[in-house]
Amino acid sequence: MGRFRSLIINAQIVVLVAVVFVSLGAEALGWGAYAIATGSMEPSVSVGSLAVCAPVGGRAPVEGEVVAYERAGTVVVHRVVSVSGDGSLVCKGDRNDEPDPGTVRAEALVGRLVLSVPAAGAALCALAEHRAQAVCALVVLDAALCLLPGAAIPRRPKRRRGKRPVVG
Repeated sequence: MGRFRSLIINAQIVVLVAVVFVSLGAEALGWGAYAIATGSMEPSVSVGSLAVCAPVGGRAPVEGEVVAYERAGTVVVHRVVSVSGDGSLVCKGDRNDEPDPGTVRAEALVGRLVLSVPAAGAALCALAEHRAQAVCALVVLDAALCLLPGAAIPRRPKRRRGKRPVVG
C-alpha cells in the first residue's frame, strides 16, 4: 500500500506544479499555453494538443518556424512561410492550401512554439475552467489516503539517553 500511496502523492505533486506553472509561472515568464482547436496544423500539431510557446525575444522568426500570433482576439498557431523585408510574416497552417489572410506584424506575435503535447490541450481547458474543484479534489484524496489503514508511518521507539540499566 505504501508504494501506491507514494505514486498517488507524486502524481498529485506533478499535477499541482503543472497547474501553478500554467496559471502563474508561465505568464510571468512570458510563456503561453494554448489548446489547439482546429486541424489546420495537422499532422505536426493535432487537434486537442497543448501548444507551449516561448517569448519571441530579440530574434525574428524565420521561414519554417511555428509561431503564435493574435488575430481578431484569437491566438493562431501557424507556420511562417515567408518573411518580408519589413519583418512582417506570411503564415499558413500545414494542412491549409492558402496562407492566412494579410501579414503578421511583429507586435502581433505572441511567441514561438517550443513544445506540443498531444491531447493535453483539452485537459488544460478543463483544468482552467475547474481549477478550484481540481485542487479541492486533490485535498480530499490526500485526506482519504491519510485515513486508510496503515497510513501512519511506523516510528522507531525513542532511545533513552542518560542512565543505563546495570546488569549484574
